[in-house]
Amino acid sequence: MKRLFQDITNVIKKNIKLTIHRNNHRKKLIQWLYEVCTEFSYSPITYTLCVQILDKYTSLTPINYKIYQLIGITCLFISAKIEESTTKDIHEYITVTDNSVSLQQILNTEKDILCNLNFNLFFISPHSYINIFYLENISYKYNISIEHTSHLLHCFVASVMEKEEVNMYWLYEEAKTLFEKCLEKKEIDKEIRLYIPLYNKDIIKG
Repeated sequence: MKRLFQDITNVIKKNIKLTIHRNNHRKKLIQWLYEVCTEFSYSPITYTLCVQILDKYTSLTPINYKIYQLIGITCLFISAKIEESTTKDIHEYITVTDNSVSLQQILNTEKDILCNLNFNLFFISPHSYINIFYLENISYKYNISIEHTSHLLHCFVASVMEKEEVNMYWLYEEAKTLFEKCLEKKEIDKEIRLYIPLYNKDIIKG
């Protein structure tokens, strides 16, 4: 996690304004955010909402590259308060950034994000399309428990959030395709493993 953080924050100190959708560092940032979610024991749904808030905010507001990390961790701070029943203390968010941001910076950025989004934090996510009938079918077909099937599919849905795609149903369908391919091969592709906590070769056996 620290390596990804350093990749993101180790930038030329210039006042460069840019839009997130044109920035190839977006992938590094959201991968790092997923690792933070895993460390905090947050759900993939919390992560997905975090990315949606991040993308919406940065599509509306030109950002300074130097505060990229701050924006990301603040989006996670917001999404966790919506999705998680128990959240980490704000100081733990500061700690995972190697203390490169302050409490006041997170609170100020939170206010700015909420104001720019008009406090509208309702998003349709790919997770919204997951249904029990599909899970039961996959569970039966591959002899995996419903609980394990659901957990894995949610992780695959989180993985497709790397794509800058506004059609959430399309992302859900892509996640299903990757998920079923994994079950057929009985192997998780390397680029997906980040999104499967505690990955090992037997994880898909349920």
